[in-house]
Order: sequence, then structure tokens, then C-alpha cells
Amino acid sequence: MRTVDVHSLGGRIRSLRINSKLSLKQLSERAGVSISMLSSLERNSVDPSLKSLRKIADALVVSVGYMVDGPARPSNNEPIELSPVDANGAPVDE
Repeated sequence: MRTVDVHSLGGRIRSLRINSKLSLKQLSERAGVSISMLSSLERNSVDPSLKSLRKIADALVVSVGYMVDGPARPSNNEPIELSPVDANGAPVDE
């Protein structure tokens, strides 16, 4: 099984989406970006525009800085813990 790298931008987006119990479609609708763009982002296949990154961060209730720089602090200054997940979104042991 392949694990998701929570230290990459795409991995953080995927982990945040899964931890928020959102499907790609739900996040797409909340953020106003296409499902295919989100999927490509999660696979680290594309680099998002700042505008798109802001929309996704707002939909996931985290700061853009958190999404770009990794586990610092989300926008509400509360620390959150990201759990590693496999490519299907199932939790994995590290």
C-alpha cells in the first residue's frame, strides 16, 4: 500500500480533506475549484495558483501558510495532528 506524504502540499491537502471527512466532490464544491484540479494537487502533479490555494485553505479552515509550510499552526492557532493515510484514505501505522 502507498502512503500519503503529509509533508508535501498535496499530502497535507489530502490528509486535511480526509480528516475533515470530505470527499473530493465536497471539497471541490466548498472551495469552488474542480475535482480534477484537487485530485492533481493531492498527487502533487500541479502547482496551484495562490487564489486556488486560498480557496482550498478557507474550505479546510486552515491558513495558506499551514498548507504551504506544513505543520506549524492552522489559522485558529490550535495545533492539529495529521495521521498518515494510504492512497485510499485508510489510516496507516508509521
